[in-house]
Amino acid sequence: YGFTSAILRRIGEGQAVAGAFSWLKAEQSVGASTESAAAEISWAYRPSRSDWSLLNKLELRHDAVRGAISGQPGPIGGLGLTIDGDATSRRIINSLSVNYTPKGRDGDILGSEDGNYFERGEYSLFWGTRYASEKIGADDVTGWSNVIGGDFRFDISSVADIGGQATIRIGSNGKNIAYSGGPAITSLRLKMAILPWAIILSVLRTVILKKAAIPEADRL
Repeated sequence: YGFTSAILRRIGEGQAVAGAFSWLKAEQSVGASTESAAAEISWAYRPSRSDWSLLNKLELRHDAVRGAISGQPGPIGGLGLTIDGDATSRRIINSLSVNYTPKGRDGDILGSEDGNYFERGEYSLFWGTRYASEKIGADDVTGWSNVIGGDFRFDISSVADIGGQATIRIGSNGKNIAYSGGPAITSLRLKMAILPWAIILSVLRTVILKKAAIPEADRL
């Protein structure tokens, strides 16, 4: 049995908030019992004439199992459980995405005089952060991890742009670090206004992982 609810409301031109909550519990006369709860709230900002767009989502999650027996199915069936005894997991997760697309006249870049808006470039930033606390039997595992990514593109003509992207992941309270990045060239042509032809070139990608083993509580 359980309960779930959601709401969505527009709060202005190009803006909206949404929320959701769920609580589920499963029991059986002999064996394990499980409980799961989740709450989240989201905010979106994307006015049609604005250079900026933002999206943020905050989540709170709780999962627990009592009286688990490894290999035995849970109270709702399915695959066998992977632990014995009691376990609890709590997570706080926040995701933020920001996009900036400056606009100018075609004449500013390509020399046209039709006056239509031309998106000269696009710049994006993503930040995801998570704190996890897990208790399995007598063991407590906690960890904080972050993922930060960036992407930029700049139009050099009506059919081509250049840019780059980079991502860094910091986990286990700064003990595990992995990152990657590289430039990108994109060319787009339309033939008969129906079939697009695209070439995307991406080079120079480096990934460094200081530690291969990442704790379960640190996975994002």
